[in-house]
Amino acid sequence: MWPKSEQRPRWQRNVQRVLTAALALAGVYLVWVFVGRSRQPDGARPAPKLLPLSPNYWVLPPKSYARSLADVRAWVGKPLWVREGYRYTCTPGPDTLGPMEKVVARRAFERRGQVWLEFAREGRPCAIAVSMGERFYLDEIFLIQDPHEVYQDWTPETWKKIAERRIEPGMTETQITFALGFGVLVRDLSREGDANRAVDYTGGEKHLRVTYQYGVAKWVAVLP
Repeated sequence: MWPKSEQRPRWQRNVQRVLTAALALAGVYLVWVFVGRSRQPDGARPAPKLLPLSPNYWVLPPKSYARSLADVRAWVGKPLWVREGYRYTCTPGPDTLGPMEKVVARRAFERRGQVWLEFAREGRPCAIAVSMGERFYLDEIFLIQDPHEVYQDWTPETWKKIAERRIEPGMTETQITFALGFGVLVRDLSREGDANRAVDYTGGEKHLRVTYQYGVAKWVAVLP
């Protein structure tokens, strides 16, 4: 059993008084904080800051979720649309699939542990690998639904700009990628996140640098 307070050393009694006073002050402070918050009008509370994000962030294109040769074969004879032009080579040959190019697979096959899709382009067959090991990339390479149906809120003028490869500030990164194809991030001009990103597009005839803020183009410059 603890000794009575008058039997304790003086330093123990002093420590007990200090701790008791500290607990009492902490309790008074908590009561003051909660009372003050309850009396604060709703209008005085700071509203959360909304970021000017690209509306395309909220669009989720449908996916095939292909995970096997049988899954890929289900897309033979069906149209597919290239997500990023000038990025994927259709072998044999050096040609890459173009921006928004529409292709129809003739067959799917497996070679050396990879699953391939074969197409006919300009009357000649070519194929592209859609897997590596156990990973499948069909959904990363292609859209399985017509982009005009996926992005129904885009205006006819926007689609015309994409078809004509005309790029302007105010267009979204998705729209510019559909127009110009694959872009390379300029790391020394970009910050982490989407607040500021500079991307170079050099795969097609036009060589442009686009600076984005939260997925929307702010500046467009012609590269030498």
